[in-house]
Amino acid sequence: MLFELRSGLRKRTAFAAALLVLASLSACGDDEAQAGGEVATGGWDSVVAAAEKEGSVVFYGGKGEEVLRRVADAFEKKYPNIQAEFVRLTSGELAERVDEERTAGNLGADVVWNAEIRWQEKHIEAGDVIKPDGPSTDGWNQEDYASGRVRLSTDPIGIMYNTERVSKPPTDWPDLIDDAYRGAIVSIDTVATPTLAFYDFLETKFGREYLEDLGELGVVLQPSSAPSAQSVASGESAICPYGYSWLAVPLAEQGAPVEIVYPSSGTVTFDQSAVVFNDAPHPNAARVLLDYMMSEEGQLVINGDKQGFSVVPGLDTGLDIAPELLNVPDWERYDDPAVRQRIEATVDELLRG
Repeated sequence: MLFELRSGLRKRTAFAAALLVLASLSACGDDEAQAGGEVATGGWDSVVAAAEKEGSVVFYGGKGEEVLRRVADAFEKKYPNIQAEFVRLTSGELAERVDEERTAGNLGADVVWNAEIRWQEKHIEAGDVIKPDGPSTDGWNQEDYASGRVRLSTDPIGIMYNTERVSKPPTDWPDLIDDAYRGAIVSIDTVATPTLAFYDFLETKFGREYLEDLGELGVVLQPSSAPSAQSVASGESAICPYGYSWLAVPLAEQGAPVEIVYPSSGTVTFDQSAVVFNDAPHPNAARVLLDYMMSEEGQLVINGDKQGFSVVPGLDTGLDIAPELLNVPDWERYDDPAVRQRIEATVDELLRG
């Protein structure tokens, strides 16, 4: 049975994938960049009125199609005079596409939501973003939004497996080194900084030998997390070490034999953060959408049903992992092209086969 994990663009043609070249980011704040729409001043009611006059908002997202669709639908229900559209690409593809569009003076996104944290921080340092100022900021800690980078979710990596093919579920990373998984492992390629950080985490924690042993079992590398999850759901693969709950939960709700477990010795976790660029075509609708995503309702739409952690104090999304088991990468480490190239070379040698 084919379980559906849709991807692409809501109400538009899907964008083609692009290669990620973070080491050579385009100059994104130069005179060639387009001027965005006029930013409303005054109270929040005037911002909402300006957003409704703009009439639409487009957000680019690196999370799963189902998450993006839920956000768009829930936002339109709350703000029926603002049509929401989204583009789903990997975090790295989104970063490159935005840089290309801004350099060409043709930015298509109002809100950009991905896991390329250092890319976002560089744009913030360059003065390229609009800081959130809506009423939902009242419930947040300033360090989670005040810079202009809004931490909409924190997503730990878990081991996703097919319950019909795996009789004894794994409990930790070493459990994957099992001949029962020979030829049945799928994972994600080194397509963005988070995937580099993931393989770096495994090598640092268990040594190069762990990746070598994993590769010896045979690993199929997919271009993103969505086809990896689909492979597990369909039974083509038995297990995936790079799993997200926001992919596993919707598949399980469709009846797919999929579960996800978080390794007992700890895992790596990634923020999915959003920014609004100052040349956004619909800046007021962008501000309203971002504020909705920050609201308790929006946070539960994004992270509820165990699909992620929310940084909003006291907001329970159902995901229960001890904080000491969550490892946050040192993102500045991956600014070094030599580090990125070494990890890519290791994956090529040991896992690509």
